[in-house]
Amino acid sequence: MPNYGLKFTFNDKTYAFTGDSNFHQEEINFLKKVDLAVIDAGHISDEDIVELAVKSQAKKIVCSHIYRELDGKKLNSLAKAKNYKGKLMVARDLMKFDI
Repeated sequence: MPNYGLKFTFNDKTYAFTGDSNFHQEEINFLKKVDLAVIDAGHISDEDIVELAVKSQAKKIVCSHIYRELDGKKLNSLAKAKNYKGKLMVARDLMKFDI
């Protein structure tokens, strides 16, 4: 399925938001080295989330729009073992970020 997203820069930081998608190369390219990425993690596996983190090296990735339980500690551990330098988070209602 196609993926539509929004990417912008504000105060020298880059932010990206993805829509419904399956994991693919264009999403990796879209998220490459952004400061904060909010991704739709509802249609991709834990392994795909980890691979997306490792290949994009987005500094902070928030997994949102999820239909199953995600273990943030496990995702971070798996990603760090593959040389991911950032942080993976599981979204929660009313989560806030300073930008």
